[in-house]
Amino acid sequence: MIDPGKPNLGGAPLAPWRPRLKYLPIDRDLAPVVTAVTVVDRATPLLLDTLASLCGQSLQAWRCILVDDETRDRETAAFLDLAERRDPRVERRTLAVGRGLARARNFGVLASRTSFVHLLEAGDLLEATALEKCFWALHSHAEWAF
Repeated sequence: MIDPGKPNLGGAPLAPWRPRLKYLPIDRDLAPVVTAVTVVDRATPLLLDTLASLCGQSLQAWRCILVDDETRDRETAAFLDLAERRDPRVERRTLAVGRGLARARNFGVLASRTSFVHLLEAGDLLEATALEKCFWALHSHAEWAF
């Protein structure tokens, strides 16, 4: 169990001593089977870490929707443009009017076009096989949900 008073986060997925596996999609035109949805309200280095852990997934048939909840600063807009240019699977969707976290998430989920959606917050880090294992579990056991 993790001690909340002194958590050891040294083994986090992006820890420098952890191996970096270079998973690459077999076919870039392969339809995604899972969509990661992240709401962005301001630029943060944590979001770069989240995207790095997503790009390092063993299951490469994913897409990511970054929901821009009415960002007004140039830094965040530039960051979102960069994220889209880095990987064609990353897509920015913008709400015309700020609606708050719940509505922004729902907006991203509705835009997903996949049966499986994984909600990520800026700063969330995934183990390299997380999406693969979640997809396998839900696909293999239709009665499960999480």
